[in-house]
Amino acid sequence: MNKRSADDLYYFTRMLSGAEVRSRTVSLHLATKGWGMNDGFVMLSFQVSEKLDYVNKRALCITRIQESFPRSISSVYEETIVMVIRKQDYDILQPEERKKLDDLCDSYYLRCAISSYFDQFIDLHLCYEQNRMLLNLKLQNETQLLYWPDHYEDVLFASIDSSIDVVDLCYPKLIEIYRSDRNNRLELIECLYTYLICGRN
Repeated sequence: MNKRSADDLYYFTRMLSGAEVRSRTVSLHLATKGWGMNDGFVMLSFQVSEKLDYVNKRALCITRIQESFPRSISSVYEETIVMVIRKQDYDILQPEERKKLDDLCDSYYLRCAISSYFDQFIDLHLCYEQNRMLLNLKLQNETQLLYWPDHYEDVLFASIDSSIDVVDLCYPKLIEIYRSDRNNRLELIECLYTYLICGRN
């Protein structure tokens, strides 16, 4: 690895960690790739299957990912292969790009989180956090491609569920109704729901 690419990865991983990096520094590094600060980006985070030998597989996966998306910035960060692409180079929502990504994940037993699009490269850490939450998400129907807008609600509910008891979000009167009549509590809740949905009529 030459000095320039080592420097590029240093600023990239610092940004992923949430450390402050001066805009001018980021702009200079991006300019070496012909990128601008506001080009429009998407982040892909790849997780290698636990079934495979991670250390040996990771090197091969990085090579294949970089071959599939040569106009990207990628690195390993916190046991995840993180890659940023520009929308103008790869529109990941187009069927042909999505198929290429799906085939790559199939071939190398990868799970991939896809952030929402972001205009400013300086927002890298926010997108990394989106993808980290997606990769930690346990879904009933496991899928290898997880697109942030498709799973935003799943992440939100999982976050609420893991940090607080859902009962804590309920209006106290609703809990009283629920507790008041054990035999008819579900019916009472459903009646209240219908009443509220119908505009209190």
